[in-house]
Amino acid sequence: DLRTADRTSRPGAPLWRLVRFADAVEPSRAAGIEGALYGAGMLTAWIHPDPASTMAAVADAEADGYLVPVLPGPEGPTLAEVLVPEDQDLVPASAVAAVLRSLALTGDPAEFSGPAAVTDRAQFSHGVHVGARPKEAPEFIGATNREHRRRARLAACDEAIADLEARDAEAAAESERLKELLADFKRAQRELPPAKPVVDAVKRVADNAILLTVARTAETEARKALEGASAEVDARRRRLRQTAAERGMPATAEAVDAVAQAVEDFTAAAGHLDAERRNVGVLANDVAGRRDNIERLASDRAESAEALTEKEKAHAAAVEELAEREKALDAPLKEVLARIEETEALITTADEEYRRQRSEADKQDRRLIKAEADLSNGRKLVTEAMNGLFEQAASFAPYAHRDLRVLLGVTDTRPWPADASWEPTRAGEAVIEALCRPTRGGGGSVGPESVTSAGAAARGAGGSGGSALVASDEVVVGAGGSGMSRSVISDEAGDPGETRASGAGAARFAPLDPVAAVRAAFPAGVVELLDAFRAEIGGGRPVTDGALKTAAGRMSDALRTFGDALTSCEADYRLDYDPTGVVMVFVIDEDGRNPVGVFAGRVAERAREQGVLLEERERTVLEDELLTGLAQQIHGRVLAARDLVRGMNADTRSRPMSSGTAIGIRWAHSDKIDERQRATSRLLTRDAQGLGPSGLAELRGTLREMIRDYRATHPRATYKEVLSEVLDYRTWHTFELLLIVPGDPEVRLTRARHSVMSGGEKSAAIHLPLFAAANALYSSARPDCPRMIALDEAFAGIDDKYKPDLLGLTVKFDLDLFMTGHDLWVHHETVPMAAHYDMHHDKTAHAVSAMLVLWDGTQLVDAEAGFAGNDELAEELLGIKPRRHVPPADDDSLLRALPEGEDEDDEP
Repeated sequence: DLRTADRTSRPGAPLWRLVRFADAVEPSRAAGIEGALYGAGMLTAWIHPDPASTMAAVADAEADGYLVPVLPGPEGPTLAEVLVPEDQDLVPASAVAAVLRSLALTGDPAEFSGPAAVTDRAQFSHGVHVGARPKEAPEFIGATNREHRRRARLAACDEAIADLEARDAEAAAESERLKELLADFKRAQRELPPAKPVVDAVKRVADNAILLTVARTAETEARKALEGASAEVDARRRRLRQTAAERGMPATAEAVDAVAQAVEDFTAAAGHLDAERRNVGVLANDVAGRRDNIERLASDRAESAEALTEKEKAHAAAVEELAEREKALDAPLKEVLARIEETEALITTADEEYRRQRSEADKQDRRLIKAEADLSNGRKLVTEAMNGLFEQAASFAPYAHRDLRVLLGVTDTRPWPADASWEPTRAGEAVIEALCRPTRGGGGSVGPESVTSAGAAARGAGGSGGSALVASDEVVVGAGGSGMSRSVISDEAGDPGETRASGAGAARFAPLDPVAAVRAAFPAGVVELLDAFRAEIGGGRPVTDGALKTAAGRMSDALRTFGDALTSCEADYRLDYDPTGVVMVFVIDEDGRNPVGVFAGRVAERAREQGVLLEERERTVLEDELLTGLAQQIHGRVLAARDLVRGMNADTRSRPMSSGTAIGIRWAHSDKIDERQRATSRLLTRDAQGLGPSGLAELRGTLREMIRDYRATHPRATYKEVLSEVLDYRTWHTFELLLIVPGDPEVRLTRARHSVMSGGEKSAAIHLPLFAAANALYSSARPDCPRMIALDEAFAGIDDKYKPDLLGLTVKFDLDLFMTGHDLWVHHETVPMAAHYDMHHDKTAHAVSAMLVLWDGTQLVDAEAGFAGNDELAEELLGIKPRRHVPPADDDSLLRALPEGEDEDDEP
């Protein structure tokens, strides 16, 4: 409650000096009343001897508070009951008593009435101002209370003085210690060696600090790259897990390898199972044949046993008869016995030969059963091989197109057979029938070995696999031109060299050609067309998957380039092709849909007709006129571009950083151009007067040579493509940034120099040229054109302490920014105004809301400042009402039409 007005020599006194508590007032009650007066601001208020003086002071607006009596006073108790005027000469006691009677004294705040009231519990009411200011004891009212307060303050001051004296002593001791330390430091300084090594070390530390900064920058970039790669790996892992979940597959490499191995094992097991099933069929046929052979041999054995029993009986009878006759005949008997013994020996030899022949017959029978099984398998293999061979041959149909034959140089014009003529089953039967048919002679049939050989030949042609009996045929020629065919069979069941006759008097057979039989089974004309294609392209290098991919990529690029060229033509040319299989390209024009070869021939014919109409001399004159116009246009654009860069350079130089460092811009010659382009660029740097007719002729000649050189290396390029490539003067120049430090020569701003700059200088060096370029571009526009720049993730990665200066640069260039970012709040003094839209995504409601917050240069204001919403806030502070639709154009909008006769300026 300090009063700022000067109270010196003013008549009167404050309330606390003019009153004291009555003797009957208890100290606690006195403390409450004094606290209430102090809280209400009345304890220190001034009382004049004359109320007129108070009114005069208030009229003069003196910075003070005053107490005046109020008539009539409040009803009930007043301060006059607890306070009495002091004996003094400053203010009359009646005036003090009148003021005390104007202040009510109550015991309950609910009973407050009148303009002012207090309670003995430190509560007060002063109009609309109510409150409480408790105190432990009275301090100001009454001389006794003031003496108590003075003594307490003196005691506190004595304690503070003692504390300060102690601290002063400690400071003196610390000062002495520091003086001794300074003396020791000076003595050590005198005794120290020269500081040059330390200075050199400091320089090395600075150099290492620069290297450390560069290394940290590289580490930051590497960390960002690592984070990006980690994010990509996580995304791919999520896609892998999603794909694995969709296909019911595991997501780990080990589990996928296990699944792949299981699939391979399953495929191998299925192959083995199929082979075993085929072997089971063959073995079943073999077992059936062997059982038949066993039954036949058992029947023969039973017959032989019966014959043997009969012969034994006859032999016994003959022995008995012989014994009887030996008794009757002696000499003739011996002779007969000798002949019998000789006959028995012959019978034994005949039995042994019979058993050997029987064994050989059984062996040949087993071979016959196996050969029949091989014949059945061979028929199946031939049929399967012909199926695969026909599928491969039928897939060649798209390549046999008549237009494709012309490109490949195939002159055979016979058509490719229709799909209905491809019957692989009938073709397989025809091959088997051809191989089984004798070539000349009569009688007999070809063995299964030939059919098996044909199956092997068909498998070699068609790519199908299988097993086959290896056999060869021999011809045995007999007397009189008749012969017998036999087959020399080599397998696991018998020995080579054994023969089997196929019939007496069999005809002679020539060696069979399975390949010829297979070729004859194809539809008419297929083999001849394949031979024709093989003759033209069969001698090339083998086609690999890499070569196919490369050819497909080149074909795609060529089709895209061809389509763009057709689109750029004035005529209505449209490209049509089917990307599946053999790509057949057609062009649709006014003559309909034609192959690209026909279209190319038609265009070439038109070009020849136009060439006949335009003579060489006329062509030269036309080219000179065209190049003259192009040279003048390029010259004007280069000069305009240089003026634009010169303005950008002036803008950046005129806005140095806080350290005094400035950034310059120049448009220099590129290091990647050749001498002819460099000479052309030097001609373009001359002004209009310096170029002149001679310079224009030299420039035209240089451009002509450049065009001819490009056409020599790119013969397929159109004239428009040649001009757009050769005359692109932008590729002859490059932008360079200059670092301008006061007191140092200008140097080129490289990555190394940029890395050692401070954070603010780095940010300014990056954004200042961009802002200058935008300013130069907008300077050539209409005065009412919006000077707007859109920045996505604006100032990302830049420290917050540098953002005010960067935003201040946009204000200096008079640019309006449209920025987006995650945490982007513009509330800097360098920006006069900014509008923020804070977007909030509610995932539960699937909605997005926006909150408008405005920066007016001093504070942020949103809709909670007394506005109904964003629209009312924008309408009140910005003077615009947001719309969801474009307002209709009128004379005062930016969408109005250009005045008649005023064209937009061409960009340099």
